[in-house]
Amino acid sequence: MKKTLLIILSLIYFGITTQAQELIRFEKTGKYGYTNQNGKTVISAKYSQAYDFSEGLALVRDNSKCGFIDEKGKIIIPLQYYAGTPFQAGVAGVMAMVGSKFKWGLIDKSGKEVAPFTYDGAKTFSEEMLAVNTGGEGLLLKGVPFTKGGKWGFIDKTGKEIVVPAYDAVYNFSEGLAAVSMGGKGLLGIGGKWGFVDNAGVEIIPLKYDALLESFKNEKAKVKLNGKELYIDKAGKELKE
Repeated sequence: MKKTLLIILSLIYFGITTQAQELIRFEKTGKYGYTNQNGKTVISAKYSQAYDFSEGLALVRDNSKCGFIDEKGKIIIPLQYYAGTPFQAGVAGVMAMVGSKFKWGLIDKSGKEVAPFTYDGAKTFSEEMLAVNTGGEGLLLKGVPFTKGGKWGFIDKTGKEIVVPAYDAVYNFSEGLAAVSMGGKGLLGIGGKWGFVDNAGVEIIPLKYDALLESFKNEKAKVKLNGKELYIDKAGKELKE
């Protein structure tokens, strides 16, 4: 059960990288490193966790702290954070301890702070937007961050708040729209009502759907309404299958 929960949380926060990587992660006796496409070890297996490279840097963890390395294995951003996201558009979300609480902020590739550490949770970047949480409790479960309670919204790569944290659950942006929910339970918004906001923070499709089944792909999303599964377009119009 705990292993399943960790997998779900990892997918929610870090997503799945589908594009080819110049370096490939490998595991050896519980530690992670990287090989090239020919299987030659480039970075030895010495990290307790490691993630795919993004924009030339990879998030790695050594026990309780994480930071970023380059493709030669050089530590570019010291292992001083508790969690982080892959870089996108030159910035990454990272989690630090502020007082006695975990807080999220943004840094650039030099480690310089772009947005202050004020958020209680974060997911991962999508279309240069980062889902953030206020009012929740930031936690770590074996190195995987998650947030209990609070409200979710989005900030852009400069740290500007685009979607005010007012939703109980959100999914990442896809084709310019993000699914948002109110009234549900947990990170998945079970039992809540779902709709969509755009990257300007405008609620384009009202929160009236009972469940989100698929985010937008090829100009359509799959939702459930009154027990019926259906596809809608970006104006919320029902589509015929």
